[in-house]
Amino acid sequence: MNQTAVTRYSGPAILFHWGSAAIIAALFVIGWQMVRMPLSPGKMEAYALHKSLGLLILVLAIVRIVWQRLRPPPPKPTGTPEWQRRAANATHFGLYLLMFGLPLSGWAYNSSVGFPLSFFGLIDVPPLLGGGTDMRELWRSAHWLLGWGVVGLVSLHVGAALYHRVIMRDSILQRMLPSVPTLRRR
Repeated sequence: MNQTAVTRYSGPAILFHWGSAAIIAALFVIGWQMVRMPLSPGKMEAYALHKSLGLLILVLAIVRIVWQRLRPPPPKPTGTPEWQRRAANATHFGLYLLMFGLPLSGWAYNSSVGFPLSFFGLIDVPPLLGGGTDMRELWRSAHWLLGWGVVGLVSLHVGAALYHRVIMRDSILQRMLPSVPTLRRR
């Protein structure tokens, strides 16, 4: 393994990253299942959970951007090729765009259908857009396409992290992993 010093992300940044990753994975699984369920109370509960988690991702994306402005991420390791820096920056930018676009398109779709929206049953969320079904198909299609965009970019992101860990054997992945204290033998 490359023995260069590891410049880690801050604890909150790591928490935001892995929390967002877990929620996005849950959103995909719930979304995949809910559209295949027969109409039932369980299906409605799945939709409600999917919508609440989507709104949570939107809030987390805002919090993450604010946190990045307050505590910029560590610089990329010296020696990182320029094309990798650009690819990483473009992927991160795309993921942030999708963390906004996907929930907003879902909210717009929900608004065009006229269903109520609640954040975990605690806060009623107003429609994003006025009534009317003329844009319903546009928002449904946008949400579906953006969802697959997330799958693609997350796959690229994970693949790059594994490439650095397994092939390059550098510390890129380690920078974003939670630190685990090691036990020392006496």
